[in-house]
Parts: sequence; C-alpha cells; structure tokens
Amino acid sequence: MKIYRIIEGVKTELHDIEVDGNTELNQKISGQDLIRARFTSDGFMYDLQIGDYVEFKDAKYTILEEPQIKKSQNAYSYDIQFKSDQYLYNNVQLLNPGTEEIEFVHFGDAIDMVSIVLNNMNRVYGQQGGTYFADFVEQTEGRNIRFNDVNCLPALDQIAQEFGCEFIIKGYKLTFRKKIGKETGLTFRYKKELRGIERKTIQNGELVTVLYPFGSDRNVTNEYGSKRLKIPKLQKNVDVFGTIERAKVFEDIYPRLRGVVSSASDYRTFTDTSIDFNINDQLMGGATAKVVFNTGDLAGREYEVERYDSNSKKITIIPYTDDSDFTTPDSVFKPRVGDKYVLIDIKMPRAYIDNAEAELLEAAQEYLDTYSQPNVIYTVQPHYPELRRQQINIELGDVVTLVDEDFGIEFETRILALTQKINNEFEYSLEIGNQVTLSYFSQVLGDQQEIRNDIYQNTQYFQELFNRVFNNVKGFSAPLYVNRGEFSAANYYYNNQNRRDYVFRTIKEGDQEYKAWYYYIGEDHQRAEFIEANWQLIGDSFEILATETLLAQNANIGNWLIQNGQIVSQAIYDSDDETEIEPVVQMNGNEGFIKFVTKKEVWNGFRMVSVKQTMFLDGRTGEISIDIGGLRSEFSFEGLIANTEVGQEILTPDGKIGFGGVVGNYDGNLANRAGITIPYLVYGQEAFSAGVIGVANNSYTGPGGTAPAYGGAFWGLKSFGRYRGIQKIENGQNTFYCDEHSELISANNQVDCNLYLPKNPYEGREIIVRANYNRIDFRTEDGIKFLLDRNQVANLNTTQRDQRFTFTYDGQKWLTNIQRF
Repeated sequence: MKIYRIIEGVKTELHDIEVDGNTELNQKISGQDLIRARFTSDGFMYDLQIGDYVEFKDAKYTILEEPQIKKSQNAYSYDIQFKSDQYLYNNVQLLNPGTEEIEFVHFGDAIDMVSIVLNNMNRVYGQQGGTYFADFVEQTEGRNIRFNDVNCLPALDQIAQEFGCEFIIKGYKLTFRKKIGKETGLTFRYKKELRGIERKTIQNGELVTVLYPFGSDRNVTNEYGSKRLKIPKLQKNVDVFGTIERAKVFEDIYPRLRGVVSSASDYRTFTDTSIDFNINDQLMGGATAKVVFNTGDLAGREYEVERYDSNSKKITIIPYTDDSDFTTPDSVFKPRVGDKYVLIDIKMPRAYIDNAEAELLEAAQEYLDTYSQPNVIYTVQPHYPELRRQQINIELGDVVTLVDEDFGIEFETRILALTQKINNEFEYSLEIGNQVTLSYFSQVLGDQQEIRNDIYQNTQYFQELFNRVFNNVKGFSAPLYVNRGEFSAANYYYNNQNRRDYVFRTIKEGDQEYKAWYYYIGEDHQRAEFIEANWQLIGDSFEILATETLLAQNANIGNWLIQNGQIVSQAIYDSDDETEIEPVVQMNGNEGFIKFVTKKEVWNGFRMVSVKQTMFLDGRTGEISIDIGGLRSEFSFEGLIANTEVGQEILTPDGKIGFGGVVGNYDGNLANRAGITIPYLVYGQEAFSAGVIGVANNSYTGPGGTAPAYGGAFWGLKSFGRYRGIQKIENGQNTFYCDEHSELISANNQVDCNLYLPKNPYEGREIIVRANYNRIDFRTEDGIKFLLDRNQVANLNTTQRDQRFTFTYDGQKWLTNIQRF
C-alpha cells in the first residue's frame, strides 16, 4: 500500500507498506467511506501525519486525524483511518449564500438544496485543484428545509432524508439519486458463490401487513366524507405474518392543480392557461382561495387570491406585509413565466381528487412493499476466487440475487455496505438488504437536528404563526383546538381546517358516571344535537388532561406556544431578512437552554443603528453568551470572553471615552474605616473601592511544580494614575522581610537594618526600596545573587541616604539599579 504526501506542491511517494487482511475498505450507502489500516514495524517508526493519503479504486483516502501509533519493546503498531473526500464536507460550515447565515430556511427542490452544499464546498476547497459538482441530482418537487448550524456533510444527509434519496461522493463528484447502484446480473448462492451467510433483523424497521393510507387535509371538504384524503386499506403478506395494522399519513399528497405561470401582466396578476375549471365555483364556504408558490422569487410564500377571471384565466393575489413592513409581491419579487404553484383552500374537481388518490395509492403501495416484510440484512462473504476469475468489481447499491435453500430465500436485493481487503481486492464481506439503515451521520447528529428542526411543524406554519395577526385563526394551517366545556345544543360549533371545537359529555352507566371528550366533525358553524356522526371520540388523541382542559402540540397559552418540549414566545424579532425572523424568547426543555432575541441600538462610527442581539443561557455548555451583530461574548466556568469591536463605553475622569470588552466601574458610598458603611467587617479595618478586584492563588504542590498565580494579566497595559502598594520600615526596626505583595518599601529606619528580598519569586517580580535615613543591608534567604555593574554579589548595602534601589528578578538573579538623589 503506497502512501503519498504533497511536498512543495508535488505528489511524492512516502512509503510502500506491506499490509495484510487487517487493512480494509469500509463503505456504507450515505455513510462511512474509509480505509482502516492496521500494521506493525520493527525497530523504526514510519513518518506519517495528517494530509498523507493512499489511492484505491480510483479514489483518494486521506489521514484527517492524528495517526494512532503504539510503541512496545521497540515495535510500533499502527491503527490509522484514511478517509475519503466526503469527510471534507464535514469541515465546511453550511452558510446561506448571500447572507452567510448559519440558521436559515430554504425552499427548493433537490437540485437547489444540493447546489447550496456544493457552493459552500467550492467556497472553501474549490481553489485547491478542482470544482465540486454533481453528475446527477434526482428531480423532485420543492419543499422547505430548515438548516440549523450544520456542516455540509450532515446537511447533505438531511437533504437526502427529506427527499428520500441516497448519495455517494468520489473526489469532486457528487451523485444524488433515489437509489444508487446498478443492475449486475450477479447471483450469490450458498456453497457456490458464497462462503458464509448471516441474517440480522434491524429493529428500526416496522412490520406492516394491513395499511390504512391517508393524505393531507388540504383541499378536502366535508362533502368528501373524510377530513383527509384516503383510499381503502391495502394488504400484503397477511397469510405469512398475520394481521398487523398501521395507519400512514402522507402529508404531501392532496388534490391540487400543479399550476405554471403562463404570463404575468404585473406583479400582482398572472395567467395560467392550463387551468381547466372555474376557481370561483370551487371556493370553500367562507374561506379565501390561496396560492402557494413552489419556485421563483416567491417560492415558499402563500398569498390570498383577490379575484379570478375565468375568461382570461387571470389570478390576482393580495400582497402580504409582514411585521417588518416587507411587502411581497412587488416590482422586484413577483410572479414570472414558468413559476410553479399550487392552489389551496378550494374544493378541487373530482378529476383532481381521483389523481390525488392514485398518487396516494402509488406511495402507499411502495411503503407497504417496503414494510410488509421484516427489515432483514444478510451479511455474506462471496467466494473471492470466483470474483477474481470473472474480474468482478462490487460497488455500493449494486443489485444482486441472493439464493439459499436453508434460509428459504431467493430474491433481488441491494448491497448496502461492504468491507473489502486492500491486499486482496476481490475478498469482500457484504451487507445485503432492501432498506438503507440510518446512516452514521444521522445516528450522530439526527436526534439533535430533529429537535432543532421540529420546533415548529413546518416552515409554512412558522411563517403563518409568527408573521400574521395572532388572533386571526385564518392564518393557522394546523387545527386550533378550542375547549367549549360541556356539550350544549344551544351553542354553535365549528369544524374547519383552522378550528376544532371539543367538549365533554357526562355519561352514566349504571351507578358509574364519567366524562368522555369529543371534538366536532359536522358542518361548520352549526348548532347540533349530540349525534355520533357529528362528533368524534377523542380517546388518546391528546396526551395531556389538566383541569378539564386538553393541551396538545401547538397549545397557545397567553401568547406562548408549547410544542415538542419547548415553550416559545409569540412576540417576534422583526427583520428585513426573513431568515432572521424568530420568537423573542425560546425555552428548550429537551436540550436545556433559553434563548432571547432582541434589537439593540449601537453606534457604528457614524450613527446609531439597530442590530440583532441574541442571548443564550445554555445548560448544555454552562455558558451565558451574547451575540450582537455577529460579535460574541460569553461567560462560563472558564471565565469571561469578550469579542467586540466597540464594547462597553465608560467616561474617564480626564474626559476621555474608553471602550472595553470587560469594564469595571465602581460607584459607591464608602467610608475609609469599616463599621460605618460596612459594619460586617472588623471595626476599624481599612477599606477601599476599585472598579475591578482580581485575586489569584494556586495551592498545587505536585509534580511539575507550582504555576504562578497572578491577580491579573494584561497585554498592552495602559494605566492612568497607578498606585503602588507601599510598606514601611519603621524607626528602630532592624530586620524586614519582603512578602509576596511587597512593591515599594519606604525605609524610615534610623538604625542599621537587614532587608530580605522574597523567597521563590516569580520571574519578572519587581521591588523598589527608598533608603531615607540609615544603612540598609540587602540579603536573600534562598541564595539568589544580585547583579550590579556586571558583577554578581551575595549582599548589597546602601552607602548613603536618599538612595533608590530597583530589584527585578529575571528568573536567576536580582537585576539591581541604584538611583541617587
């Protein structure tokens, strides 16, 4: 196995290492792709480092972490992972093109989403020898995806899951399709093409033999006979596994016109010549028809229809203004020829319902085909001499036929994962099955991503809920449940896509009496007798019952939204940038943090401007952080870190304005002697006030020595009026010992005095002594000498009064300067 390194821009062979069966290629669909090399060397150590690489199967595998090497009795053992180029995707932060935001919502199809990933890869690595590109991306419909502070690799995995696709990366090339791989025509039979076979049941696959399929409730009226699109139940393998019933809701399937803009006369009006019915005849009682754009300038946005001209097939939409006074459509953001859209909140003609039911049948049958048999993976070892004879190269996703009479199997299946020996490229261990299990990246990041991405049901709901007037239930796209107490025939009850009335009835059975909860499914805004056809028993539809009020997902209490373990304020941070619009307060009970988002006025050097201020109380990291306009400060167990261009300002006594990341400004009312304003101290004890007080102590005495402890450390220190700590040698005192706090010593002795400098000083320690009267002999207890006039001496003494001695410890001796007045 040859290992290479780029030296001065040139590919250079570094080592040619002989490896055995312990060095293998490990690959999984939309998952890991690496070579794990395990080998030894006797008496010498290979020079290996991050960036070294090997080449195998037309791909490059690079050391991306520090190599793991163990030495024992002059032998070196190596366990090194060479990772494919796909792992470089994990080094690049996914930024929203144009805004460079890390948290954003994007609407688009798979091509749009993959393009964002590739754009970011080229932003970082595109100038290093090639351009990242996709040779194939599956055609899909558009949808909203919310990205929350992810790198490109987990983002790609998130996109693949959203669109039900798989991907594979080779060098700069990305392939993104429903299923990767190819038909091979290979048949693996035990005792012929196979040496071993093992069956494993995967627990994340749910077995279903009877499926009740449902679509969305969009464009479905009471006349349909169900609140959702539905088809009769489907069955498969009931005779094999028995009856196992499940319901499945396909929210993306509903009766709809897949409209395309034919022409646009102005920013509010467009024509679609393909409309084959009169929208005015299909309105739902009291509801306003809406247009949802799937592509173009207005992609992901929803607008009410002001009018429809059935003769010209022109649709005029009502502009929408959000809380930041941003109005669309306008002269810039408007419908354009070719834009795709759908109509919602209308009664679709029967032909469209039939088409939707056919679409639902196709999706449901595919789902049942997948889950009507146990999710089983077979681990097999093909007979490699046969593969070598036929020169067969096996790749991920390849379709093969698996046959074994003992297991009773003979079916076509896919290669989901493979392990391949580097020293014998025809020796494989394969995982074969039909369902791709959760990839490595999803396993590591999925739970956290799901919590962050599912704060709201979907992005459209997010826009509706936080950009419209909150008391207008017409803006809700999910049902709003309203408790109406005990049933009364005198009340009007509501049943539409925006509101469900629920009540309780007191039911008597013999001597027993209990309450049962129901919600209304009859005609909208009606008085109704309690007829079973008009009411649905709630049963376990809701999980929380408190004080006779049912609370479910999206419960709205006092302008707070409760959902998925979180409490979210409905007060909104306003911004011209839609990706910045979010609740002012978010309390996350799953991950343990509180987030505040507000506006802050700051001076940009010319004028006051408003910037976004985000404050986190994060129980996961133990940090309190504040981000203002992209500049961040944080306080944690490790201390306070300030990252700011301007910082906090303070007016200094000499009339200057100072700015600092950390500012201490004490303004108090304090007497010099305790007992007057601070009575809890010893009476008469001296006091002082300071903007900042720093005291440090290090009591460590173990191996390695004791590290110095400083009350403060500064680079580029500037002071305005420094006050040194003064100690005095009193008259008659003949011995004085400097301590760890001695700075300036005023010697008032009128008898000879011995002054001892401190023991074990830190490097850089400075002491100043002013000899005012009699002789002072300078000494040390630890034998450190004085350097004066290029000579080292053990003792010094004053030769006259009014001398000033400055001692600076350089780590070995006291550097001494004498100033005479």
